[in-house]
Amino acid sequence: MLLAALVAGCRAGHIPNPNDPRDAGPLTIGLIQERLQDASRVLVRREANGEITPVQSKDYIAVRANELLPWLDPAPMKERDAWQYGDVYLAARRWADAKKAIELALRHPISPDRRVGDTLRLAHVQAELGKVDEALKTANSVVDVPDYLRPQILPAVLYDLAPAVQGKGHDAELAKLIERAIKAHETALVDPNTPGGRAYQLATPFHVRRARMKIAELTASAQAQAPRR
Repeated sequence: MLLAALVAGCRAGHIPNPNDPRDAGPLTIGLIQERLQDASRVLVRREANGEITPVQSKDYIAVRANELLPWLDPAPMKERDAWQYGDVYLAARRWADAKKAIELALRHPISPDRRVGDTLRLAHVQAELGKVDEALKTANSVVDVPDYLRPQILPAVLYDLAPAVQGKGHDAELAKLIERAIKAHETALVDPNTPGGRAYQLATPFHVRRARMKIAELTASAQAQAPRR
């Protein structure tokens, strides 16, 4: 039967591919998220090999997300899945859609850790939509969470929020936020006996050094833009 199906497919000029949305039909938001995660793992390896930059990696993910979204099941978004919609829309850089989904996810957080992460994602989206004051306020609201919820704060602030805020008249405030995020990162509670905990500790000096450099850059920019007396 399998051979007959393959022969029929060849005669028709097309063999169905379950990984191709055109063959599989509408995709759930969970399936789209899984496919983006698969693509991300490949890109992370390419980054580690020096083949692409982190910026190029995000660009590729955005392209892939926008390729998949037309195949999204048109069923209404459910509250329990809102965080997944937020992740996918954020990856696709569809800021207004991401904001709507993340705000719904924050009304029904699936965990404390996810609440912190989604709050930082919301801040990023607000900044991309031009609401910089609101974005900084949102991000500052989760910097002082309990120590076991702090590991994700500095990377989100430094690599996602900062590029969306920098140069929009709030560099001094952004520098203060990054300083707070550094303290949160250095006081975060991780288990050094786990692979994730060890990786966190090894990466901390790199992230903190990058953050200090960004603070110096932002401080210099803010001083240059300050009105002279």
